[in-house]
Amino acid sequence: MRGEVLLLSSNVNVTASTDEMSRTYAYPEPYGCQILVADFFEPLDLSYRAGSINFDNVAVFNCSQEKTEYAGLRFEYAVQGEKKVTNSAISSGKGEGIIIKNSRNIILDSNVVHDFILYGIKAKASSHITINNNVVNGVKPFN
Repeated sequence: MRGEVLLLSSNVNVTASTDEMSRTYAYPEPYGCQILVADFFEPLDLSYRAGSINFDNVAVFNCSQEKTEYAGLRFEYAVQGEKKVTNSAISSGKGEGIIIKNSRNIILDSNVVHDFILYGIKAKASSHITINNNVVNGVKPFN
């Protein structure tokens, strides 16, 4: 018999709010947070901004939104800049874990993606993605 021990906590935590202020009458469940990495143009002067992320040993908990593509960690049109997530835990969302869409040059190394709906990691229309030594666990089908 084999067992795995997965670390889901860290000294640096990103956690969605679950208090009464995060609920509405129209949607009584807490609306999960998301981390978005994207390139964009500033509206005022059209200067280009390259989305970057460099996470190492970060815990992302209770992020992602139900029945949407707002994943806990989302790369959308992120084509320039550094995008590296290592030794981190992304866990316990009501939607998808990591979505990579129309992006490139992304490194996911030695992460734990745990307890999401439909997809742990999903990529579409993207290139130059490196996924090494990650554990994707507890992904449930859409109800």
